[in-house]
Amino acid sequence: MRSVAWALAALTLAACGGSGTKPEDMTVEEHQAAVASDEKAARLHDHLRLHRRDDAVDSFALAKLYASHAAEHGAAAKQLDAQHAAACEGLAAELQGECPLMHYRVSDVERLADGVRVTFRGAEAGALLRHAECHRAHGASEGREEMPACPLYSKGLNLRAEPSEGGAALFFTSAEAATVERVQSMYEPARP
Repeated sequence: MRSVAWALAALTLAACGGSGTKPEDMTVEEHQAAVASDEKAARLHDHLRLHRRDDAVDSFALAKLYASHAAEHGAAAKQLDAQHAAACEGLAAELQGECPLMHYRVSDVERLADGVRVTFRGAEAGALLRHAECHRAHGASEGREEMPACPLYSKGLNLRAEPSEGGAALFFTSAEAATVERVQSMYEPARP
């Protein structure tokens, strides 16, 4: 019976990323829901430990396991909140969820070995990069459902901006082949 209880606990914890929960695996809301669920499971196992004499299930160890997992989710949620606040400081709340790339026309696209260089007409490099980083942090914190095709939400994406004639160039690069392929397919160079 004890092995069945441990197997169920392992399956439950594995369903939300295992004991090494990373902030980017879930949104703040999802991490907070996992905290509530794990805390409830910890209280249940603690209650069983105190009120049952049956030692078929090691309720004390399971209670500690769930409590530890809840703490990891809580820390991940706080980290996402802090990253969002830092990246978006001073930027109006209504702009944080808006993709900054939608505000500018693309004037040039250059394919790179590790991504693309996209020039946006009328953009200022610092402001564009800041808004892009805020948008990424907002998506990580709040969820990305509204913009599944947004290149800024690509896994392992690196951003860099520099001034360019008539605007700003944003470099979308990555060491991950799938991300490179994704951003290159989203921004095709103009055909002569």
